Amino acid sequence: MLRRYDFTYILGWSISRYDTFSLCRRRYYYSYYGKYDPDYHRERIARLKNLTNVPMETGSIFHEMTATLLRRFLKSDAELDRGRFFEHARQLTEKTCSEREFEEVYFGQIDAIDPGPIH
Repeated sequence: MLRRYDFTYILGWSISRYDTFSLCRRRYYYSYYGKYDPDYHRERIARLKNLTNVPMETGSIFHEMTATLLRRFLKSDAELDRGRFFEHARQLTEKTCSEREFEEVYFGQIDAIDPGPIH
């Protein structure tokens, strides 16, 4: 049985552990405590730990596209080829949607992730 500790706002964990908890409590549980749960096999724990969701991936894609844009402007101040930029965004979004497993699909809220049009 796990020992219980009173909640405190004082950081008693490593920064990475605190970041995981702040980002996603489900992921935190599966990262640090799920392996001790006898009702779940390690493979299932690993799968659940790696689930993502639409808001998290939207933010991730946005950050990646912002970084891409800033790297591009460091190289050149020429006008941006919007068609090429949006094509890159479409490809990144489709790649992300095909490579990641989403909570919304896993838990049956939707049938599939549709990246949709990027304008």
